[in-house]
Amino acid sequence: MNNLEILSPLERDMLGELLNVGIASAAVSLSQIIKQEVKLSVPKIAFLSAEEMAEKLGGDCLISSVSRHVSGPFEAQSMLLFPKKSSVEVVRKMLGEDVPLDMINDVHQEAFIEIGNIMIQACIDAISEVLNVSFKVSPADYQAASPYKLIPMTIGSEQAVILDAGIDFTLSNTAEKGALVFLLGPISLEGLKKSINDILSKFSTTPGEQ
Repeated sequence: MNNLEILSPLERDMLGELLNVGIASAAVSLSQIIKQEVKLSVPKIAFLSAEEMAEKLGGDCLISSVSRHVSGPFEAQSMLLFPKKSSVEVVRKMLGEDVPLDMINDVHQEAFIEIGNIMIQACIDAISEVLNVSFKVSPADYQAASPYKLIPMTIGSEQAVILDAGIDFTLSNTAEKGALVFLLGPISLEGLKKSINDILSKFSTTPGEQ
């Protein structure tokens, strides 16, 4: 899939900046929760199909996901994704190293939802501030499944397109990695493009304003 063709180079750059700001804010929130530095990889934006995203996540491995529906100038389903084993480790960091594993397993879902809530909200708030618009964010939904079952093929009646910022969260003291992605339909993509151009227009210089 090569839906990046719907964006100009300038639009891609602005989208990259938006995602960088949002995901950096989410990483700061995660760092505060687990009291550990969270490193971010170099961003590489891609629009992927559900199948492509599933393959990137490892196909049949078990993934923990917290998703929240975002509505506003454009709509998307935001998803925090960690391999199940890594999500357990993140919860362990949140609760403390001395907490027994059986107790961590008992509260894993609730704790991971809290982590996802905080991270997704931080990301959306940061993007909202840059765009100077408001978004509504739904309550979180937790799922643990293989990527092929986890990533929806459609959003409503539209084919799902995954906006992957290409930024991995990596815990500084371990090898745990996770990602934050956004699912959009064609109409939502157009809304996203309009939002990008609205902010680009604020930076442009009109004739006579030299």
